[in-house]
Amino acid sequence: MNVYDYAHSLARAIRHSVEYREYREALSKVEADKPSHEMLLDFRREQLELEGMRLAGQDVGDREEKLKKMFEVIRINQYINDFLGKEYRFARMMEDIQKILAEAVSPEKNNS
Repeated sequence: MNVYDYAHSLARAIRHSVEYREYREALSKVEADKPSHEMLLDFRREQLELEGMRLAGQDVGDREEKLKKMFEVIRINQYINDFLGKEYRFARMMEDIQKILAEAVSPEKNNS
């Protein structure tokens, strides 16, 4: 089997994983509920703006507090709360996979 076959195999395994399926299902529920979807989009926009401000070296004190309050509000929404938990678990799995791949090609490793 060549490396591309392994990559396709990994992609299939990810698509069939519990983490990915639950993430997609939770996302579908949020997208189907317009108010929930809008709340999540607003929260994500605020996150991006805050991160942009941080990178630009701007003061984020008030914006950070606003984001914290928004987070408290959206966590009350059952669709969003469930989605964020499932998104976190899926992202964690992907992060673990990336670490495994990075370690596999690390110059410090004996890759024989």
